[in-house]
Amino acid sequence: MRLKLNSLLIGFLLALAGCVPATTGPAPAQPNPDPKTLRLSEKDAGQIVYLGIGDTLVIALESNLSTGFRWVLPAFIDGFLLEAQGEDYLAAKPGVIGGGGRQIFRYRAVRTGQTLLQFEYLSPARQVQRTAIYTVVVR
Repeated sequence: MRLKLNSLLIGFLLALAGCVPATTGPAPAQPNPDPKTLRLSEKDAGQIVYLGIGDTLVIALESNLSTGFRWVLPAFIDGFLLEAQGEDYLAAKPGVIGGGGRQIFRYRAVRTGQTLLQFEYLSPARQVQRTAIYTVVVR
């Protein structure tokens, strides 16, 4: 009798376990129905930046590619949260050597979480001249 009761109890618990959906964490975030574009410059470095899923982050940093100076993102970008959308250079005066301009980096928020973007401005000899660090929170 006791064995039969234990078998019934185990069978009931197994059946009940099959009725409960498995979860592996929070539900995926829904895209922002009205995505925004947030534009930052070097003067905004050090700030915490808040984005929604689908929002675009544009960072424009003063640069001088014509003399060999350039901004780089030395650590691998966390493609899990932010998806790189490309990089451009806009010369202040096209065709003028030493005229300067802006490097423009674009990212789209694809998942919730927090990451760090740490840009380094390098000389032609690959020496770090300055940094621009942004903490990005996607919610």
